[in-house]
Amino acid sequence: NKKRKYTERELENYLAVSVDLVAIVGKDGYFKKISPNWKNVLGWSEEELLSMPIVDIVHIEELESFKGRKKHEEIDQQITRHNIRFKHKDGHYVHLEWNSMYTKEEEIYITTSRDITKTIEIENEKKLLEKAMDAEIAKNEFLEELYYCLCGVPIVLPPLRERGNDI
Repeated sequence: NKKRKYTERELENYLAVSVDLVAIVGKDGYFKKISPNWKNVLGWSEEELLSMPIVDIVHIEELESFKGRKKHEEIDQQITRHNIRFKHKDGHYVHLEWNSMYTKEEEIYITTSRDITKTIEIENEKKLLEKAMDAEIAKNEFLEELYYCLCGVPIVLPPLRERGNDI
């Protein structure tokens, strides 16, 4: 009993200092235990997260991927990885890199997650900048080609003094 309490305290300390989001999820789809950082990342209190099904805060477009298609027995001790959007308490979505392993004996998932929202935003901005650069390069190539074509066409204009009607 003393060793068990020590182990539990050790686990609590580990969860408290972990930067990652660590959780134990029941087969029923509810959090059973979460690290404190879940509140920092998603805004929900521990009590709120423990009392709602996880699927309530998973983005609707990713529910199928999150739930998976395999039965629990088929994934025993296998690690699965997904990028899933979770709903923050204020309504926006946070991208989490979700890793989980189901243990058949305890009928629980051991999970770790990491907030990758900033990384995804940077990747998206990078893609937009690359598109803008490609468009600018295409525009410059077009103007260069146009200039080249125009330089090859001689334009002869008489002096203004000879074009009295143009003035």
